[in-house]
Amino acid sequence: MFKRRYFVVAPNFHGATIFSRILNDHPNVVCLGDTYPSNHFDQTCGCGKKVKECEFWQKIKRDIDAERYISLPHILPDYPRIVGGGVDRFFYNTFHQEF
Repeated sequence: MFKRRYFVVAPNFHGATIFSRILNDHPNVVCLGDTYPSNHFDQTCGCGKKVKECEFWQKIKRDIDAERYISLPHILPDYPRIVGGGVDRFFYNTFHQEF
């Protein structure tokens, strides 16, 4: 049983995978690595295996029927999904704020 849980959030290609690999070297730490693996290439999970070989990500893919998202950039869908054109994207980018 985990005593504490911490979540570290980082954008893609900013060192999250290497950071998770370093953390996993500690015997009392479990780190999953990237939480949005790509549909375009097979990333390395924090466990050290490729996503297509990682038991955790394969279970997630089965549970959410990830094949329906194969055309999207990530295994998990990005929300909110913007399907309009430039006007929708403009309004989303203008009014979306992180607090």
